[in-house]
Amino acid sequence: MTMPSIQIYVKKDFVYAIPLAKVSAGFFVWSDPVNILRSEDKESFVAGIIQLMRRDDRLVSGVSADAEAAVLSHSKCKTLRQFAKNCREYSLELAVKSWQITPYKLRSDRGTEEDLDAKIALDEACSYEQVAEALYGVTTKG
Repeated sequence: MTMPSIQIYVKKDFVYAIPLAKVSAGFFVWSDPVNILRSEDKESFVAGIIQLMRRDDRLVSGVSADAEAAVLSHSKCKTLRQFAKNCREYSLELAVKSWQITPYKLRSDRGTEEDLDAKIALDEACSYEQVAEALYGVTTKG
């Protein structure tokens, strides 16, 4: 079993945890299920992230319209660009021999890019709960 990457968006009191799945062309797109979590509820945050971490990585044919609809409907945004612009963004992935928690920063063109100076690496031997709790700490401090 391999763990897919998870994109995390923090907007006000909510955390949107969206699994990424690989398409046949080799890039990653949003997948189901989207977990919408309250940022102040540590217990449900950790449980929701662990649920996504336990998913099998899978090949999909394209972007999940359900994932986009869930995010836009709940966030009351009209477009994904508007949604992303109003969030702090992070990613969680199992890289070679470590879990990587990567915050994103704004670019001058209003896009985002990985903030490599702020990347956090956790030993791959960490339990899912330890990784989810570390992610909670990172996403709630900003």
